[in-house]
Amino acid sequence: MNKQSSGRSRRRSGWMPGSGLEVEPPRRCIGWQKNRPDDTVAGSSKKLASRCYQLKTSHCLTGLYLQWTKNHPAAQCWWCHCQMQTRKHPSKVCREWRDQQKVLWAEVLKETGRWKSQWKI
Repeated sequence: MNKQSSGRSRRRSGWMPGSGLEVEPPRRCIGWQKNRPDDTVAGSSKKLASRCYQLKTSHCLTGLYLQWTKNHPAAQCWWCHCQMQTRKHPSKVCREWRDQQKVLWAEVLKETGRWKSQWKI
């Protein structure tokens, strides 16, 4: 791109300094500081991190998500046939996953000192 065409496009967009059409600089958003990614998840393997973020954003393969995407007719749990399978259902509620839940939450308690009721999934 040459200088002339570059200057022409700047004048058309109103970007030129002193033209009276200067655009206000974007305001700095501080919301990102509160919502920084978890260092543990961000530092893990891509496969594990993608699963964690899918869980966090409710885009994991649950009955509710599959019904929303029209890939499954009902939001029912396919293990215990509970009426609704949400993202927290397999890790906290599902009867068929009780043994795995005990191991999971015992390990979480050992590592963090927080029980499952203190975690928002």
